[in-house]
Amino acid sequence: MDPNMNSLLKWSIKAATEEQSSGENNNNNNSGNNAPADPSRGLTPQMLSTLFGGPSEADLMKAAMEALRSDEVDLENKLIAFDNFEQLIESIDNANNLEPLGLWTPLVELLDHKEPDMRRMAAWCIGTAVQNNEKAQDKLIVLNALPKLVSLATADTTPVVRKKAVYAISSAVRNYQPAMDEVTKSLPEGYSRDKIDAGDMDAPTFVTCTVDRMLSPSKPTSSSSGEHVVPLRGTRALRVDRARALTMLASGRHAVTGTRLSYEAQAIRPHLIPK
Repeated sequence: MDPNMNSLLKWSIKAATEEQSSGENNNNNNSGNNAPADPSRGLTPQMLSTLFGGPSEADLMKAAMEALRSDEVDLENKLIAFDNFEQLIESIDNANNLEPLGLWTPLVELLDHKEPDMRRMAAWCIGTAVQNNEKAQDKLIVLNALPKLVSLATADTTPVVRKKAVYAISSAVRNYQPAMDEVTKSLPEGYSRDKIDAGDMDAPTFVTCTVDRMLSPSKPTSSSSGEHVVPLRGTRALRVDRARALTMLASGRHAVTGTRLSYEAQAIRPHLIPK
């Protein structure tokens, strides 16, 4: 039986029992001060949807994914479907329904979509689904999705895609060591591969210079004088003394620009120090 239909049946039995009990009490109480119970108490939108034949949230999730994979739906409407999908999986129950509904695999496949906005939304939805959800975090390992996210975070040409990939990875590894280890193994050359404790909130949650790369896609390089040449957007480069870089990053600010780092960036700030 549909879970919502089962809940509706239980509610109707309980409501009928309470109504009968209330009637008996009123007959035995001449004062008439007992107010009747609210008959709608305990009803949920899902139960009403089942009662009146509306689509369940699982149906809406499947319909959204069908739209995302359809060649007949234009990009604008696909992004609307993606936005609806992301809102649905904010509920941990719906996020856990991704697997029985067979939606995890097509969602991960959308990380390879040719449209940057589709890759961005796929990473965003993954990040939402795995937040504080060990079952979903483990699913990313099974589907080998973490290397894809690392690739997007470090190499995608679109800044907003890289940003959402970092968000997804940050959610995937938080308090879940197997995902942290998988991400560390997947990092490209030039990134730290030091062991990180996923449960330590003061430790980095994702080894990334991608925050730096959101300002510039180029890697920092060292000069012969021991200073660190950090390329910025455009053609200008800025030389940064290592001591200054350490001081700025320790205070939660970007080593070059001095701007306040985001929540995710502050968690990973040891790996933003130029080497």
